[in-house]
Amino acid sequence: MAQNWAWLPTPPDSPRKRRQQLRESEEVSGMMQIEDYIYRTDSYRSTSMQHPPPLPYRTEPADRRTTEEVEALGTDIFAILETHGFPRARMTGMPVVQRLLKPGYPSYNPTTVLRIVYRDIRLPRPMGPAKDELLDLLRRSGIANVEVEILDIEKTFRPSLFAISATAPEVREYESSKAKMIEVLENTLRGAWKTMCMYQFGQNKRKSSPTVVITVDPRARCNWHKLMLELREVQPMVSHLPVEFLPGGLGDLAGNSQFDSMQDYGIAQVGESITVAGEQGGGTLGLFAHLTYGETTYWGFLTNFHVVRPAKSAEADVINRANRHGSSLHIDDGTRCQVVRFAPKDITETVLDGQQRAEELKAELRGLHQRKYYLELKNTPIPRDINTSTTEYEKLLARYERRLGVAATMPTGIGRVLLSSGATMWNNRVGDWAFVQMFENITYQPFTFPTIPSPQKPSRGLNYQEGMPLAGFGEMKANEWYFKVGKSTGLTSGVCNGVQVSCRWNAGDSVRHDMSGNQLIVEPKVTEEFVILSEVGDHVQTDFCKPGDSGSVLINRWGRVCGLLYGSTYTYAGIDLNVYAGLAMTMPDVKETIKLKSRNNDGQHAVLEL
Repeated sequence: MAQNWAWLPTPPDSPRKRRQQLRESEEVSGMMQIEDYIYRTDSYRSTSMQHPPPLPYRTEPADRRTTEEVEALGTDIFAILETHGFPRARMTGMPVVQRLLKPGYPSYNPTTVLRIVYRDIRLPRPMGPAKDELLDLLRRSGIANVEVEILDIEKTFRPSLFAISATAPEVREYESSKAKMIEVLENTLRGAWKTMCMYQFGQNKRKSSPTVVITVDPRARCNWHKLMLELREVQPMVSHLPVEFLPGGLGDLAGNSQFDSMQDYGIAQVGESITVAGEQGGGTLGLFAHLTYGETTYWGFLTNFHVVRPAKSAEADVINRANRHGSSLHIDDGTRCQVVRFAPKDITETVLDGQQRAEELKAELRGLHQRKYYLELKNTPIPRDINTSTTEYEKLLARYERRLGVAATMPTGIGRVLLSSGATMWNNRVGDWAFVQMFENITYQPFTFPTIPSPQKPSRGLNYQEGMPLAGFGEMKANEWYFKVGKSTGLTSGVCNGVQVSCRWNAGDSVRHDMSGNQLIVEPKVTEEFVILSEVGDHVQTDFCKPGDSGSVLINRWGRVCGLLYGSTYTYAGIDLNVYAGLAMTMPDVKETIKLKSRNNDGQHAVLEL
């Protein structure tokens, strides 16, 4: 469908203002998929694809025959672009024929596209007519399986989310109207919306502004223009907060190689992959700790309940009991599952990764040995760099083979669940923790404050020395800096948003219980959670975490353990395919619910300690 912006007055200089003008026009009114709404409000992208998902895509070369057919039309392609006022000087390279992929995006099939990418077009022009003429050229030339896309990579819609200050005046306005906005979303979208929160929102941090961001299911249908107006109506009359809709959701499990992070001799460590026997996916070993109950002290580690709850293959009554009550410190009721390292999905990825690296090293060594052989035949002295490289590669290969040997013995038992939260709710937030008692024969690497890479360091500096034991427990606070070590993304840092995120859980995840095991029906199925966003420099949003990092602990710049990561929220629109932020419990909630879950009739309870 051709885009026509002829009705617009002189375009504003800012892409944000230009997009706002499009979003407030009747041109985007009516029922449509979220993908079409985002596309229609982006005047710096024009494509012939039907219901195009938001940028970005993963790209790969198109097949050779199709590429040659399109490239043969190069002169005509450039002539059309010049006719419509798109200068070759502003192109980021030549027009290219690519297959566009969006892994994990519902109902999207890889599409072959002629892509023409510009950078910072000074005088914005309608791209639709040029795109339509190029598509007509392809079809008249008998090329029926190639679409056309023209975009300005600097100005097209690729937003980032950043933490907003808790003291921003817009936050007060948002908090005062949040309940009414949730009511509007429930009445209109029901279960199709996933999260709502206020962030700094924009193409980069410098250009970001306070915005209410609502994530919805991909392919969700709605009159988004009308919904935006309804959300504005329930806000204070002083000013209307900007509202953005993005396709997104809440994270699940995935497999990751542990080859770089694992110890050569299989020593257990914070941040590695764990799961329960019988499951394929898993989460993260979060923190080595003590659990003290009266005169007895248990040694083990902290992670999430959902990481170590009974496997899906367990008996239904065991699963229900675990969800309802968790595992008890006083009674072994069949819910104390054995925990193993690594998760089978991660073992597979680790072995494949290690084998590939080992084969690459062996090939390099064969080449070095061959060079030495021919030099020796000629009685030529062996250069020092060849001997040095050979020695280093042989050491590295031996290290790789030790790690592969360890991975071949996995999964191995590391401990057994001793106490867990079950699927609980506390203070209108998710409760999701477990303490795993480690087996006595397990060797572990004590965790100390690590070296924080420069890009990850807080702007106000660190207040703790690397290599020191952790200082104790703290609490999650708005706009504070934290780091975590997870099995999927390793060490990353971020900032706790100044506003808690409203999470709309699906039917299964919304079934929660109080500390006594009584079922709580959350209506609407919404909780308020701490959310942590990446904070690396002054550029664009990156991942704070990915699926599988659940169970990591959050540590502040004073060396205190302040939170427990249990999940993630992500968007499909931005700089990367999916950009993840973290969801976390605050440690006071973890410690208090440990007391409540472990209390006996005499009032005695367990205490979590480092």
